[in-house]
Amino acid sequence: MPRPAHVSASGLTILLGELRALIAEARQQALRAVDVVQVRTCWEVGRHIVEFEQGGRAKAEYGAGCWRRFRSASRRNSGPVSTRETFVT
Repeated sequence: MPRPAHVSASGLTILLGELRALIAEARQQALRAVDVVQVRTCWEVGRHIVEFEQGGRAKAEYGAGCWRRFRSASRRNSGPVSTRETFVT
């Protein structure tokens, strides 16, 4: 397709550069949007798994078992531990 007479070669070069920049920015925005969707999806998958494991309870049973084992091991290694909050806070 021939270039219109009123468009200079330098004008066309500028236009093409602007179009390339526009397309590159659109691609970056699309990638960021996909990243957000992926993160949200993974978060929701994890939430569903946790809710399934907990079966409606405030926490899963395996968590209570972990705390009992940790508490027992810490007593042997560094003295008594009275509450979970000692380590969480």
